[in-house]
Amino acid sequence: MPAIGFVDDKGARVTFGDALAGKGEFSIRRPMLAAMAATQIKECYCDASITELLPAGMQRQRFLRARHDYHVKPDDMVRLMWGLAVHYLLEANASPGVATEQRLTVDLDGLKVGGTPDTAQLWQPGTLRWGHALEMVDWKTTNVANVRHVLADGPAKLAEGAAQLNGYWTLANISPDSPILKADLDPAKVEPVLVLEHLCRDHRDYEAARPGKGPYPRWHEPFEVPAAPVAATLATIRAAIRKWKAADKLKDDDLPKCDEKLLWGGRRCRDYCEAAPFCRYAAANIEKLKGKMNY
Repeated sequence: MPAIGFVDDKGARVTFGDALAGKGEFSIRRPMLAAMAATQIKECYCDASITELLPAGMQRQRFLRARHDYHVKPDDMVRLMWGLAVHYLLEANASPGVATEQRLTVDLDGLKVGGTPDTAQLWQPGTLRWGHALEMVDWKTTNVANVRHVLADGPAKLAEGAAQLNGYWTLANISPDSPILKADLDPAKVEPVLVLEHLCRDHRDYEAARPGKGPYPRWHEPFEVPAAPVAATLATIRAAIRKWKAADKLKDDDLPKCDEKLLWGGRRCRDYCEAAPFCRYAAANIEKLKGKMNY
């Protein structure tokens, strides 16, 4: 189920319609509330998306979020709004040959699986690479602190994003909507170029190198991730589908716990999970964070 309203500045729950009609106490102006409410209206084009299936260790969160109506705090939507603004810019100003938000779908084991790369571009030989190359970019809006963590420990920090991009690459090999297949090319002869482009708001040119703290990240840091064999990623997706089908039959309390390694010490429960109020484990995970800063 979707978000159905806001939590106002006093903690009261107000439906989107009532908030836009003037009810509730909000310091943020109603036109922005309207824009925030619109982001919660999502067209369903598949049974499960790559981001819902992977990583499989987060399916408890996804099922609880899908089963329950919930309210959101406007202040918690800042990251989402900025990210959407960047994606709208990319979509509205795409260069010729660049596909933005192109939906790829395929029927796998009785489930319609979908994926929507932010941007995808099929390059001709002799341009980006020597042969045909499909460049798929996932544009991440973040902050400098996170980028510095990625620069210090890339593989671990990029694991989820890399799995998502490889899922898109796999769909690009087998989906009827594939730009490779539509161009009548053999996927085996097209090189994947998979990039996580991290965009930072707090970039400062003049701090390119600070004494004792290392180089200051650029406002955009690209991380090219290795492409896994399509067969291996397809096997991972199919394993996630089996877990998805099994979880779909369970009651809320019986859903498998989220993978501890993916909860970021509990911060994911506290700061990034709308389903936390419905989860029997969230309160204990959040309790561990008492007194710790929210970053």
